[in-house]
Amino acid sequence: MIWFIISIVLLLFSAVITGVALSNNVKGAGIGLIPGLIGLLLLIPSCLYSVDVGEVAVIRNMGGSLAGHSEDAGFHLKTPWQSVIKY
Repeated sequence: MIWFIISIVLLLFSAVITGVALSNNVKGAGIGLIPGLIGLLLLIPSCLYSVDVGEVAVIRNMGGSLAGHSEDAGFHLKTPWQSVIKY
């Protein structure tokens, strides 16, 4: 969850810097995109999970309710506020 929060802060920071630089016609507005790219890279681990052969993954929401399950081995996507429990 912490990676999700940090990535959102970096994406907002990048949007503000790029917007201010473009509105003032400042050269180097592309430098404001660097925090956004870092934010996107930090968002990936909070949205991916892997299931090994012979494992089952149960996905839970923040409140503890069941959101789904996965029996297939490989990489899968989830929302950042969900947790994965493997059996």
